[in-house]
Amino acid sequence: MSWYLLILICLAVGFLVIREIEGLYTEEILAMSPVLGIMIISYINYGLAHIKYPGSKSILISSLATLISVFILFKYRSGRRKHERLFSSTLIFIIIAPALFLSYISWRTTIPHDENGNLLSAGTTWGDLPFHLALITSFVYGKNIPPVYPILPNKNLGYPFMFDFYSSLLVICGASLRQSIMIPNIIFYLSISVLVACLSW
Repeated sequence: MSWYLLILICLAVGFLVIREIEGLYTEEILAMSPVLGIMIISYINYGLAHIKYPGSKSILISSLATLISVFILFKYRSGRRKHERLFSSTLIFIIIAPALFLSYISWRTTIPHDENGNLLSAGTTWGDLPFHLALITSFVYGKNIPPVYPILPNKNLGYPFMFDFYSSLLVICGASLRQSIMIPNIIFYLSISVLVACLSW
C-alpha cells in the first residue's frame, strides 16, 4: 500500500515546484503538478538506481527526502506567487467529466483480469502491452539498469522508458501490474484534459 504514498508525494512535489512559476493559472498548476512530480521522482529514483537498485523503503525515503528538500527550498523564497483562476467550477466539471468517463471506460476495458487472475489485452493494447509489461517487469525483477530491451538482450533501449520505470516503482511499492499502468494513465487523462482546455481558452 506504500504506492499510495508514492503517488501523493509525486503530486506534492509537482505542486510545490510548479506553483513557483509566474503567470500560470491555478488550473494549469493543478494539471501540470502530477506530470512534473512523476517526472522528478522518477528521474531521482532512476539516478539512485545506478548506485543501488531501490526497494520500496528506499523509493519512499528518497521521494520523501525530495519532497522535504523542495518544501524547504521554496518555503523561504521572498514573496508568494498569486495565481488567478481561468475557469469557473462548473466549467472545470464540464472539462473533467469526459476525462473521468474515459478513465472509467479505460479502467473497465484495458488490461482486465479474467476469472483466473490473468491479465487480458483489449483490442487497443494487444500490440503494445506485451512490450510495456516486459519492460516494467524487467525493471522490477531484472534490475534492468542501464536499460536494455527485455526481448533483445545486450541492445541498449532506444525507447523513452521513464513512464514504464515509474510504473515499476509503483509495482515495487506494492501496486499490481494493472494498477501501475492504469493509475498513471488516469492521472495523465485528467491532466491533459485540463491543459488542452487551458490552451484552447
